[in-house]
This record gives sequence, C-alpha cells and structure tokens, in this order.
Amino acid sequence: MKKVLLAIAVAGMITTANAQQKNIQSASNSLRNKEYKEAVEFIDLAIKDPSTQSNPKAWATRGQIYLAM
Repeated sequence: MKKVLLAIAVAGMITTANAQQKNIQSASNSLRNKEYKEAVEFIDLAIKDPSTQSNPKAWATRGQIYLAM
C-alpha cells in the first residue's frame, strides 16, 4: 500500500513540474507572437511554482518579456 501511495505522489510531482515547463514554453511562444499580457501570465505561473522557481530559463524568459515590453 505504501508503494502505491509513493508512486501516486511521485506521479503528481512529475505532472506538476511538466505543467510548469509548459507554462515557460507558452510564455516564450506568446513573446514570439508579441502577446505580452499572455506571456506575463504564463511566466508568472511558472515563477510562483516551487518546482520551476529556480529554473534559469524561466527567469531569462521573464527578463526577455519585460525587456520587450
């Protein structure tokens, strides 16, 4: 039973991390399309999440968005 719960917990963490990586990519795509408001929303979601908070790509993307604005 403990192994099943552990597997479910790990799967949940991986899913959350992947979702935040997609937010970083979505922010980058929005920046490329000059949709700055959407880009800021996506990157803020990624920056607030602990799994991607220390990701250098997230912070670099955030800087590029604000510089482009």
